[in-house]
Amino acid sequence: MKKKALLLIRAYNDMDHFAPIMWKAAKEGFGVYYFFVGNWRAKDYRQNICDEVGAVEVRSKLIAWYHYKLKQKIKAKTLNRILDSVFCIIVGSSILIRLGVDRLVVEWCGPSGREMGRYLLVAGRLLRIRTVSMPHGYHIWRSKLVTWDMVRYGGGDARYDFSERNRFYRYLVQSENIRQYFLDRKIGQEKLVILGSARFSEDWARKNLEKLE
Repeated sequence: MKKKALLLIRAYNDMDHFAPIMWKAAKEGFGVYYFFVGNWRAKDYRQNICDEVGAVEVRSKLIAWYHYKLKQKIKAKTLNRILDSVFCIIVGSSILIRLGVDRLVVEWCGPSGREMGRYLLVAGRLLRIRTVSMPHGYHIWRSKLVTWDMVRYGGGDARYDFSERNRFYRYLVQSENIRQYFLDRKIGQEKLVILGSARFSEDWARKNLEKLE
C-alpha cells in the first residue's frame, strides 16, 4: 500500500526545506499532498517542480472562509474554541480521511500548529496519524543561548520548555548542536532525528540548476 503524506506549509521560507523532500518523495512513488496554511500562496518554481512529479496541492475553501472571515468576527472566546473544535473534528478529519494520509508534516511549531494548520494537526491526532515536525531552515548559532531573553533569563525559563512537542511522532533537526538544544528544552531523545537541511541535497541542487540552463 502506497504511503501518503500531507505537508502543511506556512511561509515562503518553509518551501526551501519542504520542496526537496516533496519532490524526492513524489518522484519515488509516495503520495505527496501539500496545504498552504498561511497567507502566502505564491506559485513559484519550487512548487512547479514538485507538481511535475505528482505532488498535489490541497485547498479547503471552507476552512479558509472560517479562519480568515467568520472567526475574525466572533469576539466570544468560548464560541471560538467550540467552532475551532468543530472544524478540527469534522472538516479537518474529513480532509485527512479523504486523502488517506498516514503522515502529517509541519514546520517547527507547537503540536497544534499555526494558522490553518491547527484544523488538520488536531484532526490528525484524533485519527492517530503520525505527525512529524520539520525545520524550516538552517541554524546559524553555535551557542545554546540564541536570543537575548535566553541570555538574560537563562535556558531554564518556562518559555523554553518545549515538552509539549513530545506529542509529535518525530522532531527533525539539522545537526547535533540543535539536537542538544532541544534535549535541553525537554524533548525526548527518542523523538529527535538529525536530518540535516534538505535544501542542500545534491539532487535538489542539480534540479535547481536545470532551471537556469
